[in-house]
Amino acid sequence: MSSSPLTATPTPLLPAKSKCPPSHHPLLPHLPHCTSLRALAQLHAAAVKSGLGAHPALVTRLLTLCTEQGAAPAHLEYARQVFDRIPSPGDVVWYNTLLRGYARSADGAAEEAARVFVRMLEEGVAPDTYTFVSLLKACAAARAGEEGRQAHGVAVKTGAADHEYVLPTLINMYAECGDARSAHVMFGRVPDGDCVVSYNAMITAAVRSSRPGEALVLFREMQAKGLKPTSITVTSVLSACALLGALELGRWIHEYVRKAGLDSLVKVNTALIDMYGKCGSLEDAIDVFQGMESRDRQAWSVMIVAYANHSYGREAISLFEEMKKQGIKPDAVTFLGVLYACSHSGMVSEGLQYFDSMREYGIVPGIKHYGCVTDLLARSGQLEKAYQFIDELPIKPTAILWRTLLSACGSHGAVDLGKCVFERILELDDTHGGDYVIFSNLCANTGEWEEMNREMEDTHNHKMHAEWLMK
Repeated sequence: MSSSPLTATPTPLLPAKSKCPPSHHPLLPHLPHCTSLRALAQLHAAAVKSGLGAHPALVTRLLTLCTEQGAAPAHLEYARQVFDRIPSPGDVVWYNTLLRGYARSADGAAEEAARVFVRMLEEGVAPDTYTFVSLLKACAAARAGEEGRQAHGVAVKTGAADHEYVLPTLINMYAECGDARSAHVMFGRVPDGDCVVSYNAMITAAVRSSRPGEALVLFREMQAKGLKPTSITVTSVLSACALLGALELGRWIHEYVRKAGLDSLVKVNTALIDMYGKCGSLEDAIDVFQGMESRDRQAWSVMIVAYANHSYGREAISLFEEMKKQGIKPDAVTFLGVLYACSHSGMVSEGLQYFDSMREYGIVPGIKHYGCVTDLLARSGQLEKAYQFIDELPIKPTAILWRTLLSACGSHGAVDLGKCVFERILELDDTHGGDYVIFSNLCANTGEWEEMNREMEDTHNHKMHAEWLMK
């Protein structure tokens, strides 16, 4: 992203109004009825043929329709195509609308948002606070720290960096990009620290970077300052409780949720289910789930995972089937819970069937799904099948997958297969002492000491071998 000085007038600190206010256009009433990209393109084509393709009112409506919450990526791409065909777009609202669309996107959003922003500067259009908020959100969503820092630099030059809307967005951007130091610096610039949005960004960042203790300290600071927690605050704090296993604090938060009237929010209840499940209180998780008036996919998935983590495989599968009956499409997290439930409940055939059904929902299995299937086969003693499964994966297996199988070989006394697995692990990582211990125990338990010594010598890892002998 270019960070050259602006050629336009100084940036206003309030959102600018459109220079081209929408006026009557004969095709405008038909825009809301275009429910597909094809229909929208046909309507726009009709406008282009009549010489009105760049009419401000039509462009504004088109961009707004294509970038609203939940719009398909193809709609955003079409909006960009419409925008790029305008010779000299000079309406700040058009730029902001596109940037807002990219902020709601994830993959590649920052790069495209940066291009729109650069063109904005090149056209001499002065960005406003909405511009920076959307641009920084796009960088945060894509974890694009470099682009975010450059956007911050432009915001400083225009005097917008310390604006009440921009500053919390900067904190969130740095936090999402893993730059805790810069996030703390920005947080320190908040006047008196009295900003709930800024606290929410810092608490969320602490949780996502596995610093739950820090998140709780910030939460207590909020309370000491008399700041009222929002739904975002409590969901993040509940996640911190889940990471720490702090059940009593989680129950205290639950009571606050009831008193604050936040117990009707799906995301808050989902966070409660997750917290109770991870803190060992499955009964409380079930109570929250059953008390929900409405449930989204995430709520169902979290409850399924809770059942699975507590080894209630049949209940997890039953809930999964009920979820499908309700017309809710499962996602990758849902299947992860289902596969884990099958693995820990000995439901091998069911687990393999569910794994095969993932592609019916357009879900490409990830490394965690492959790990569950490996564990499923290994636990049931189907070691050769597990080896073949890993060996034929469409992606490069990780050492963790092979270690899962090596542990199973140790449990079943499969020395020959264990040797093959051990060699595959060493090809990926020969520095993990635990692998040598597992393999040595396997050989010792089966009386294969000579095999163990020969394998140790073949690795040529004298340092690791020496460390093993000393134990």
